[in-house]
Amino acid sequence: MYYELTAYVIVFTTIPSLALLALLIYIYRSTENEKSINPLIATLLSVGVSILFLVAAELLFNIISSLREFRVKAPPIITYIAYLATFIYFTAKERFKFIVAFPCFLLGAISIIFAGVPVLFWFGCATGPVCM
Repeated sequence: MYYELTAYVIVFTTIPSLALLALLIYIYRSTENEKSINPLIATLLSVGVSILFLVAAELLFNIISSLREFRVKAPPIITYIAYLATFIYFTAKERFKFIVAFPCFLLGAISIIFAGVPVLFWFGCATGPVCM
């Protein structure tokens, strides 16, 4: 059984998402003034962007009923594509060495799992019969 998203869920999802977006913009602007971004900051920014994409994909797949069949596989794929694209952008822009960038990349990929699982549980509880 599937339940529609309520305004309550949408509001309490967008508020932390906007706070995360503001934090990412602040981090990026503060490191932009220093003219260089280290690999850990690039990983942090990449993970944040990918989590925002995960939330946006979950909202999109839950609001548009014709996309519900893609709800299980598509958000994680979109999340990792966003992470990979953002990390590659920062790696190419700052020209990180592979030996430094690869461990940071793996750390970020693992961090997405720990940060993304609560998002998936939040939407699962909001639209499923178990937590309702």
